[in-house]
Amino acid sequence: MLLQRAVLEAAPWRDALVRALTAGAALAIGALPCAGAGVSDDPDWEVLWEALQAPVPVGERARLASEFEAWVGSGARSRPFEVSLARAALGLDPRLEEPSGGWPRLAASAAWVAHRLAPSEEGREEYLLQSLEEGGSGSSLGARLQAGFDAFVAAERAYRLEWATALATALHGRADAVWSAFCLEGILRRGGRLERAGAVLGAVGRQPERTPRAEVAGRRAIVARGAGDLGEAASHLGVVVACGGADGPQMLGIQALLDGRSEIAARHFGALLAGAVGAQAATPPWAQRGFGVALLPARD
Repeated sequence: MLLQRAVLEAAPWRDALVRALTAGAALAIGALPCAGAGVSDDPDWEVLWEALQAPVPVGERARLASEFEAWVGSGARSRPFEVSLARAALGLDPRLEEPSGGWPRLAASAAWVAHRLAPSEEGREEYLLQSLEEGGSGSSLGARLQAGFDAFVAAERAYRLEWATALATALHGRADAVWSAFCLEGILRRGGRLERAGAVLGAVGRQPERTPRAEVAGRRAIVARGAGDLGEAASHLGVVVACGGADGPQMLGIQALLDGRSEIAARHFGALLAGAVGAQAATPPWAQRGFGVALLPARD
């Protein structure tokens, strides 16, 4: 029995793998991997990693393990770490050993398997990042994006800026969505990389059909204000106010307070309070506090 046949007969991946095969992958297990070839170059490995991206039920794992052992024994040991990874995922080895030379680069599907089995936090983080950076759609893409987002939030809260930036960059490269752009822009801004943060927002702003205009403009105003470009910040804030976004009056009110113009600040914050009451909505952040500060008597 061929290894591919064992994989294809193992639910619940049968339909996905049949689609992969009919898309053009010719998978005869007799065509063994060439020495030194990477898993991304070998469709036989790709089918195996696709099957192993989720834990395998015991019965199906035993059959697949038997076929894998026969395949490896026949000479398919192109890269020892991938063999060890597959053996650990199939339950043939108790655990995956950390390689002495560092974690090797893997294809996306293999990296997702390694992310689950790596014995150290360093290894799990490395392979989570690789599973996003190396592309591939596969059945695990949604889970990879969710895991990457969860790790990004945790890293941002822990102020691990370098790790959070790497995750956000990989997430945006894979998702190319408004939410991923906001993640990347936010962590770049937090790290003081304002020029790159502005570039990310500029790219999002050029896709108006899928972009919340007021929110993008509000973020661009914050970046411009942080860079000291008050003219550009005011321009973006005008867009926010025109779109009815709460960030516009809030930021204009804060600026008025900084400039010592309490009456103008009170108008901006008061407009936010009035809008929240009229719409029976939650009061925007800082509105009550800003309005209260604006009412305090001026001090010489």
